[in-house]
Amino acid sequence: MMRRGTKRHYTKYREAARAVVHARLVHYNRVYGYAYRKVFIRNTRSRWGSCSTRGNLNFNYKVALLPEELRDYIIVHELCHLAEFNHSPAFWAQVARTFPHHRTLRRALRAVEKNRSAPVGAKRQSVRTGGSYLVRSSSMFAQAVPMSESVEARPDLTT
Repeated sequence: MMRRGTKRHYTKYREAARAVVHARLVHYNRVYGYAYRKVFIRNTRSRWGSCSTRGNLNFNYKVALLPEELRDYIIVHELCHLAEFNHSPAFWAQVARTFPHHRTLRRALRAVEKNRSAPVGAKRQSVRTGGSYLVRSSSMFAQAVPMSESVEARPDLTT
């Protein structure tokens, strides 16, 4: 589970998160073409994002501190909930249009949550997958990224 950020930290990164989320929503919505209403940036403790039945998208401000590929996965995940408001095979098929390796990204995101206090540069072994994760620094908490799935290794995912 994630820790709730301090009010000062939230205030510092909220607008940066808003700018990044809006830009990436526009980028990925060119693929999907879904209509959404409002976008909220919040300081939540247990969720990276959510989608309401009214078409509003909510994101944790900490998405701006994640590696780009994980951040984009969260944004696409919530965007796809506009079409499929569940986690059915049809939903995952929508996510797979952009991120066919979404299972790996989901595991990496869980590793970020579990290893938030890991020392920078440390290698951690994932209990569930057995994969290695390289812990990277951020201003909030250390981040774990699967070594085989780094953004640098996938130039097609950066824009």
